[in-house]
Amino acid sequence: MARIADVARAAGVSASTVSYVLSGRRRISAETRERVLQAVRDLGYTPNAAAGALAAGRTRTIGLVAPHCEDLTAAIIQQFVHTIMEVARGRDHDVLLIDPAAGSAALRRVIDSHLVDGVILMDTDETDQRAATLEESGVPAVVLGTPEGTDLPCVDLDFAAAAALAVSHLAAQGSAGVALMSPPELVGPPGKGYARHAVSGFTAAPGPPRTVRVCEPTWPGVEAWLSSVSHDLDRLTGVVVQHEAALPPLLGLLRRHHRDDVTVVPICPSAIARQLESPLDHVEIPVAEMARTAAETLFRQLTHAGHATSHLFEPHLVRAS
Repeated sequence: MARIADVARAAGVSASTVSYVLSGRRRISAETRERVLQAVRDLGYTPNAAAGALAAGRTRTIGLVAPHCEDLTAAIIQQFVHTIMEVARGRDHDVLLIDPAAGSAALRRVIDSHLVDGVILMDTDETDQRAATLEESGVPAVVLGTPEGTDLPCVDLDFAAAAALAVSHLAAQGSAGVALMSPPELVGPPGKGYARHAVSGFTAAPGPPRTVRVCEPTWPGVEAWLSSVSHDLDRLTGVVVQHEAALPPLLGLLRRHHRDDVTVVPICPSAIARQLESPLDHVEIPVAEMARTAAETLFRQLTHAGHATSHLFEPHLVRAS
């Protein structure tokens, strides 16, 4: 029996394009539409009942795949979830939380059981099979992140530009050497796109000598990190942090070692920056705006009100005072 992926392959398009042609959720060019319909005819493909139910929006429920965190990043995840739930409630929809540990199997189970009208996928890897599963299913979906090789609409911060902005800010303050504190997720495969994008922007930006090191978010981990980057640079005077959980031990160790000459610029939500013992200039991750945009992008697909496009947020520096 032919699947939507077989039709997509025969027509030379993505599975989501096949779904859009069959459901009418997006405007597709006449040439592409005819190519898809010809493949449907040639393969004898018949959309299943689940696709019809989803297109009709009968469940009034959206699925959300959100990661589990117990450190400082848990507050960020909670804000994402809260904002998405708030948007869904305003549209008279419920939110079904999907266990990320179960991977693609959980998504297939939820989709095959007709439990949701669409899905928002968070915390994606650079190459993420879950995004491919969603695309193949044809279910309306949005990704918070930028995994490679997907045609699904993506919402994210421009982390390359964010890291470059932090370097520029430190350079303007006269920093002699700058280190990027990266999360363990930088290490792949597959790795996290946001970590690699930040490294790219950090290393490409003009400015003082720089080094990049991965750091475990513990006091011993941060102490080892400080020792390593101090060895890399003649003089460490600036730190760009893309690792919220490591901020408390970093600030504590800098204070313990009397390193008042080191300026720390985190890439983080303002809510995190405000929780720190001393205010810091930071490049803001606009969590509420990103979550709201992702939810509204999904509902645009569900209501047929417009095209679902990706959105990359431009970074902004927020000063402590």
